[in-house]
Amino acid sequence: MKKMISLTFLFFIVISCSACGKGNVFFVKKNIPAANTYTEKEIRNAMHIVVNEFHDEFKGCTLRELRYDEAWSNDQKKFWEDQYLADEAIVLLSTFKTDSKGGDGSFAPDSVYEDWNWILVRDHNNDWKLKTWGY
Repeated sequence: MKKMISLTFLFFIVISCSACGKGNVFFVKKNIPAANTYTEKEIRNAMHIVVNEFHDEFKGCTLRELRYDEAWSNDQKKFWEDQYLADEAIVLLSTFKTDSKGGDGSFAPDSVYEDWNWILVRDHNNDWKLKTWGY
């Protein structure tokens, strides 16, 4: 019993320390509905890039949800393909919460941001590249 309590305590210490100075992505819900434009694997690959960027750059923020909305993405697709001279574009949407400091100070404190866009592009089925994000 003591060993189980110690392991549980250690787990929470590791989780909390690994998030120090980084964005929290540990409990993000990924919503990938059936799609016609991209496969589940292609969408997951794009999401993986976003999760890594959020973890590295969104200090003091918690990523709650990351989702692919095919209708929304397809509506934006052509604009971003032209903007970045790319063969393909995908737009992902996210919801995240800021801490009491507003993350790194660039967001409102203790706020929830919904429908935050992440734009990724690629050429000839190569790897996705994250180009920009925001509203």
